[in-house]
Amino acid sequence: MDARVAEGLSLPHEKSTNDRSIIRIPASLRFGFHLASRISPMLGAEVARQLFFRPMRMAYRAEQRNVLAKARNVRLDVRERSVHMYGWGEGPTVLLMHGWSGHAGQMTEFVKPLVNAGYRVIAIDAPGHGRSGGGLSSLVHFADAMTEAASVFGPIHAVVAHSLGAAATVQAMRRGMDVGRAVFIAPQARISGYWDMFRASLGMPDEVWRVMRARSERWLKAPYDDLHPAEHAPRMKTPLLILHGRTDRMTPFSEGEKLAALWPGARLEPLDCGHIAILRDWRALLASVDFIKI
Repeated sequence: MDARVAEGLSLPHEKSTNDRSIIRIPASLRFGFHLASRISPMLGAEVARQLFFRPMRMAYRAEQRNVLAKARNVRLDVRERSVHMYGWGEGPTVLLMHGWSGHAGQMTEFVKPLVNAGYRVIAIDAPGHGRSGGGLSSLVHFADAMTEAASVFGPIHAVVAHSLGAAATVQAMRRGMDVGRAVFIAPQARISGYWDMFRASLGMPDEVWRVMRARSERWLKAPYDDLHPAEHAPRMKTPLLILHGRTDRMTPFSEGEKLAALWPGARLEPLDCGHIAILRDWRALLASVDFIKI
């Protein structure tokens, strides 16, 4: 998950060079939520839903902007939202998918080695992220964008996905997106832990949570229990490499272990780095390209 915030959350915002192990919601927002909840559980649930599904627009590092500036720019309409995509190189297609409150720039370290290896690279700004349109977003929206990209740029030789992007990749594959190989970086096996963190940080009563969950499932057109990668991993056939930092304080290393154990034939490679730093780790880059080239 990017921006060191639980999947589906927009607060707090911090620079992309650090990890954070807790969710901190400003007192003013907690006060507003509790005031709305006292007026009506329905109102409190809607305030919480707006917080939960609204990503931050993260800043770009200078080196990220430089790589993005050299890309071919493509915009696709995904459920009446304009989704921005970047392209480099020629050859079999490799999709790059960032995580929550991230953007395509965070995946740009993978561009040069993949292009040099003979691949066309497509990086996506998920709905509500980067230069794409929209306010609220979710892993379902991520999956929508990936599915649309696959229909335009497919067949998809490989996907490299970070954090929530990995969960979205599973959803897109369930819908029929054919992927030759997949690299998941700091993925979650189950995303319920972030819902629990959000509820605890906001101090959300059980009644409000039940209303929020029901509303969210209707909006997403998907039950929460169907969004966990672990639920679908045992039936997946795509070769999978999981790269996960032992010092990841946002998505614990144990999540990568659980997913690897459930996904037939998956390989897990531990690294000594955090949730965002792993995207710039030379070992992660080398392992990803070598796996994709097999």
